[in-house]
Amino acid sequence: MKNLMYTTIIVLCFFANIGLAVAHEKHDPDPDPCLYLGIPYDFCLKTIGKEWWDRQKKNAPPSLESRIKELEKRIKELEAKAKA
Repeated sequence: MKNLMYTTIIVLCFFANIGLAVAHEKHDPDPDPCLYLGIPYDFCLKTIGKEWWDRQKKNAPPSLESRIKELEKRIKELEAKAKA
């Protein structure tokens, strides 16, 4: 009887640990549809994953080059105001 109870407790603890490990995985709200397919990634992004890629580009932060150009433009405006 005790042996059965110990075995049951051990099995329950084992499955509880597995459940906790799975529960802590991070799930991406917008997963990459091309990540695990057996076709070339760039081909997938042009076909199946086109909508996903467009969403990623739309939601992406501005590039470093565009931010530098914007700051240079602001600096020129401030220098023009300082000279006037």
